[in-house]
Amino acid sequence: MILKFQVKLIILFICFFVSNEVKSDQETQNEEDNKRFACIEKYINKDLEKGEKQIIYRACERLISKNEKKQKIAKCTLKEIGKHSLTVLIVKQNNCVHHFMYHKYK
Repeated sequence: MILKFQVKLIILFICFFVSNEVKSDQETQNEEDNKRFACIEKYINKDLEKGEKQIIYRACERLISKNEKKQKIAKCTLKEIGKHSLTVLIVKQNNCVHHFMYHKYK
């Protein structure tokens, strides 16, 4: 009888722990989504071309990443939004990637 009680208690704790972890993962996902949408709203306007919007979407994804290099690449890319044509923007984005991924610059 005591063994049954202990098993039920252990199962109850495991269920509580798993459900608590699922909730915290969902909350984290919602926070990341909110940050990404805020970034997208800040940089996208109706005058941009489709390619520029895709660059912004990717940069905002990188900005909320936990990887510091990806965040630096995103900041570098987002600084160039609205200053150049799409072709130049792609070149600038590639320069940012090359600068932070292949060199050890800060």
